Amino acid sequence: MRKVGITLRSSDARDYDEPRDALARDWYRFLTATKGQFQWLLLPNLGQDTLEYALSHGVDALLLTGGDDLGSYAERDSTEQHLLAHASSAGWPVLGVCRGMQSLNAFLGGQLVAAGTEHHACVHPLELVCPLPWAPSAQPCQVNSFHRQGIATVADGLRPIAWHKGICEAFIHQALPWVGIMWHPEREPAPTPQDQQLFAYLFGD
Repeated sequence: MRKVGITLRSSDARDYDEPRDALARDWYRFLTATKGQFQWLLLPNLGQDTLEYALSHGVDALLLTGGDDLGSYAERDSTEQHLLAHASSAGWPVLGVCRGMQSLNAFLGGQLVAAGTEHHACVHPLELVCPLPWAPSAQPCQVNSFHRQGIATVADGLRPIAWHKGICEAFIHQALPWVGIMWHPEREPAPTPQDQQLFAYLFGD
């Protein structure tokens, strides 16, 4: 059974200096719904030390969660880049969600653009350019959207599979078991079949 390391957003303490890390509570509900397909471990933002922590606890896959724009917290950016460097050489499965997808793209040399108001705090359709590898019979659907930045041109080595108004909404790596999605599975009232299939595709036995 895989152990998935879950990255955390940075969360400043109010009125005093105490750096903290946090995870939206919605993720606990979503992960519970996966019904034991994999184990998971929260990963603090410690830069290179996070990789040593992850390896010492048997992590062999990554979930890069959302929150925090790239460049907002140097320690989180460093943490995820060190984790991805190891994941690349070790062939770990990786899922990037929203900011996590942007982090994957940045690791491979890609850039971000302003996404526009039609991508923030709304629901919009997916424009599929090929079947979803984890749910090949799925039809184009509506997804939530909470990002102000987006990916207009994917980095080398990535293949886009869904768009919305010029912004890539999902991609897969052409050689590694890496997937990026811009929507938030954990923010739905209940996990969708396609999102459940995605987690089983990447992290299941």
